[in-house]
Amino acid sequence: MVIEIEGIVIRQVQYKEKDAMVSVLTKDGTVSFLARGILNPTSKNASSCLLFAYSNFTLNSKQDKLTLTQGKLIKSYYHLYESLENMASIQLVSELIIKCLDEENGSIYPYLKNMLELLSNKFDSRTLTLICIGQIVKESGYALEYDECVKCSSKKNIVSYSFNEGGFICLKCLSINNEVKSQESLKTYRYIFKVDSTLMDHYEINKKISRELIERLCDYLKDCFSLKEIKALEIYLRSLD
Repeated sequence: MVIEIEGIVIRQVQYKEKDAMVSVLTKDGTVSFLARGILNPTSKNASSCLLFAYSNFTLNSKQDKLTLTQGKLIKSYYHLYESLENMASIQLVSELIIKCLDEENGSIYPYLKNMLELLSNKFDSRTLTLICIGQIVKESGYALEYDECVKCSSKKNIVSYSFNEGGFICLKCLSINNEVKSQESLKTYRYIFKVDSTLMDHYEINKKISRELIERLCDYLKDCFSLKEIKALEIYLRSLD
């Protein structure tokens, strides 16, 4: 059976000498397939399978295994390789998609696609990275409360959020273990879960707040999924220094 998919390459892992396993994020989720010979520089399918390439793929399905028949590059984001921060941010988001979302979950697709486009237009990478991570948390099965107090359901006097307790906390429910947050931090926390993929460049998030939330949300996902490490996180944080 022949299958056609369109999406963004988020992982390429060498398999044998010149073959690779390729994972592509589509609007319907992540699809992985064997691409024979694409590590050969003369391969006609090599460009379509590069990391973060937006491509169309024709796959052959046999005994529940998918093999690449033909790849057609739609758009390349090769210029993003020129920025360590941009590359590290996309790698971080891609790693979290693979590790924290079900293969059938394609909700993050428009966010990643717009992230690539907006990075190409020089929009702030921290803002885009934080929004994508927020959406991954939202769809991971470990969503945090961002509309009301997680303890009493009040929508008034929200003064903090706690990852351990599950989200927003109001003044009445505030404990000694909860840190009172600034209004800007509270609004940012809510914004990253609410913003539509088409409005990711609505405004640029404070760099200090975005870095803190990126680290803390990654730690949250790491704990939720019992991950030994998030390899791309350290590289990403170093790229910001």
